[in-house]
Amino acid sequence: LSLILVLAFCSSTLALNINEVMYNPAGSDNNHEFLEIYSAQGLPNLSSWIIADASSNDTLTVQKYENSSYALIVEEGFNYSGLSDVSVYSAGATIGNNLNNQDHVYLYSPNSTLMDDFSYNETNLGNNNGNTLCLLENTWQECLPTPGSVNIVATREAAENKDENIILSTYLDKEIYNNNKYTKLFKIKIENKESCSVKDSVTVKYNITKDNNVIAEDSFTKDIGCSTTASTGELSPTETGNYTLCGTIFDSTINETNVEDNSACMRFRVTDPSFVPCDVSLNIDTDQTLLYDKGDSIKFKHQLNNQSFPYKIEYWVEDLFGNIVKSKYNTTNTNQKSWKTNIEEEDRVLFIKSRLYPSCNDANLSDNYAEKMFIVVGDQFTLSSQESSMEKNSQINITKITSQEISFGELVKADVEIYKNSTGKYSLSAWVEKDGKTISEKTKINLKNKDTNYKVTLPIQLDPNCDSKIEDGQAEVVIEGLDEEARSNVTISGLNSKLCQQTTQTTSSSSSTSDTTKSLSYDLEVPSSIHPGDNFPVTIKISNEDKEHNFEIWSYLYRGSKCYSCSHGERDDNLRSFNVKESKDKDIKLMVESDKDLGEGEYNLKVKIRKDSQKTTKDFTEKIYVEKKDDAPMQEEDSLPPLSEPPSQQSSNSEKKEIIHQGKGVVVYESSSEKAKKLIPSILAVTFALLCLGLVFKKK
Repeated sequence: LSLILVLAFCSSTLALNINEVMYNPAGSDNNHEFLEIYSAQGLPNLSSWIIADASSNDTLTVQKYENSSYALIVEEGFNYSGLSDVSVYSAGATIGNNLNNQDHVYLYSPNSTLMDDFSYNETNLGNNNGNTLCLLENTWQECLPTPGSVNIVATREAAENKDENIILSTYLDKEIYNNNKYTKLFKIKIENKESCSVKDSVTVKYNITKDNNVIAEDSFTKDIGCSTTASTGELSPTETGNYTLCGTIFDSTINETNVEDNSACMRFRVTDPSFVPCDVSLNIDTDQTLLYDKGDSIKFKHQLNNQSFPYKIEYWVEDLFGNIVKSKYNTTNTNQKSWKTNIEEEDRVLFIKSRLYPSCNDANLSDNYAEKMFIVVGDQFTLSSQESSMEKNSQINITKITSQEISFGELVKADVEIYKNSTGKYSLSAWVEKDGKTISEKTKINLKNKDTNYKVTLPIQLDPNCDSKIEDGQAEVVIEGLDEEARSNVTISGLNSKLCQQTTQTTSSSSSTSDTTKSLSYDLEVPSSIHPGDNFPVTIKISNEDKEHNFEIWSYLYRGSKCYSCSHGERDDNLRSFNVKESKDKDIKLMVESDKDLGEGEYNLKVKIRKDSQKTTKDFTEKIYVEKKDDAPMQEEDSLPPLSEPPSQQSSNSEKKEIIHQGKGVVVYESSSEKAKKLIPSILAVTFALLCLGLVFKKK
């Protein structure tokens, strides 16, 4: 009993450390201080844990939880949007009573057990220079700030030996519009800098004059890696006319000698956009094509062919009959929006609808309206296991069509019974066709489980046929996949006049003019499934804007916090660096080598894109299904089962293997060596217990 208690005590101990501290950031400390916690075992949810300093205690609240070895404790307002694979917890307005330049920090579990503590004195290490204190090889050192990743010793000393130079230039357009707010007046760039992770503080004073009269004077301070344009001044002109903008670097943490490029001026004109002719069009992009499960969030972005004019976009969600299910909202940006698809019905056809109000004199208002249809489905699947049979084919049977008579533009629902055998194929498609021509959207589903019976309801959206090119009459519902196909008749007649009115309004939404400004966009081509050990391609298509850019792109396969394509090094092993000229397109192919011991199931592929040495990357995540190779050798009935089963192994095989394991057998003869082997676990247990007891007494 004592041995069991000692082993339980030793195994339950969570080894973690306060691993990195940003106690005095360069510039303002507000919302920039953080503590990093690390555990090689992986960290639990630290919500309700306590962080304390010499004079104050704070209870942690979770902001973002990841299955990771890293966690950040931050202040309210800390920007962690660019960090992945790290949990984030808020300590409130400040961490303790602020992380002073000398302090003692304590981390307690919810039952007030001290998990780790750390004290530091006021030194030059990480003090107001953009660096942190971090734990490396059991020694606290000055490091580059790496929240949520491996600590790196700072190379600031090497950087200071170089001829670093700050360049200030104007960034405002030469023509802007009244009654609009501008927050990017200047560009600040630091040349010859060793590492852009090291932050420098730069203060700029600027003024704006009109007709030789100063109408605004202000200043701003920025923490900069290598360059920035964001939040570099503010201007909201109310009168048209000619203006002059001038700025000067007033102070910085860089001891540069060349100050000739520390000032910049420009002349610009403010005009009334309502007199400027334009043709601005609106489109909507969503993160999926058509189907969403009940409770999913649909993510969508507005696309404008020209964003040089101030604008407002009104958007909402309504159903097929014009009933509003998400209230109308106004936005002045094209950032991604989302809406959670909570519905009461089994299935529902919905539309995201948006209307654009540009401030310019738009000559074509017909393309200022856009909509995107999507279908929300309820509980789509019911399934049951069936005994495996390699000889039995998969089957698809359409049991019911709702309804047999329907109008163009409406929803057909097909009740389908499916049996999937042990095939590695899993995709199923449904559509409606007439005279060999597809007249609907394609509905696609994935059936992952083998040797399984499914009952599925598939909604299929018919084309509106507003131009009446398709004649009324009999059509066929087609269900295809798993090397099988099923068909059922349906009669289509008439049009949904309300839907055709909506469609007519948006037919020109995709049109563009020769004067459109090209925007930067990315398109990914990723395989839907792979086999363990596959070296598979990922293609990224870049359509560049009217400006030259440098890019770095890399990708990796992962699930949870573990990478499954990093056996030869880091996650950026396949990194590619290249340049894309203005308005040009470029296709980049990355090869991702998956681990050979991958289990069957769904994994994530992360693609990361860094533009022009920006600190924050553009990230894409795609789902990839790992299939077991079909050419695996068949097991004989009397052979032993494999040491581990893939997650998707079905009940019939597991039952067979359970029977094999249950057979205890009879020992006829046991050699001395076999008897000795049986003593090994006991010897190891006693040795481990003595080691743990020694550690406990040493700690006391």
